[in-house]
Amino acid sequence: MKRHKELKIAIGFRLTQMRKRLKYTQQKMGEFFGISRVYYAKQEIGDSFPSHHVLNKLGQRLNVSLDWLICGKGPMFYQDKTREEQEAAEQENVRQGGLKLSKEQRQLIEHMNRFPLLHHEVMAFYHRFMMEHKDLVDEEPENKT
Repeated sequence: MKRHKELKIAIGFRLTQMRKRLKYTQQKMGEFFGISRVYYAKQEIGDSFPSHHVLNKLGQRLNVSLDWLICGKGPMFYQDKTREEQEAAEQENVRQGGLKLSKEQRQLIEHMNRFPLLHHEVMAFYHRFMMEHKDLVDEEPENKT
């Protein structure tokens, strides 16, 4: 029985962390789930477990990792895991290609991957630059090792 109470308190603590990270009030969370603020607050303090309906909405609509919420394992949000995987893949590409990218270059690449319009604009600028400055730019960059 004691472990049952400890689990409710741990889940409640993580619900509070998640709500604060989203910058939501308890009232807004209650409205989102279709429950009263008081009932939602009871879940945060560990008086009750979140219902199946609440857990489903957390996972499906807010991308909250239920592994994190219930077990305390992994990232808080599913998209955090994807971001971590992308960063690891980018670092591996840098290691394999021998390229050293600055923080701003990595951010630009990340944003270009996330925003197709930015990717299009950067590529359009690059092609205009290449056409206008043929004398400055080699067709194929040298492999510097």
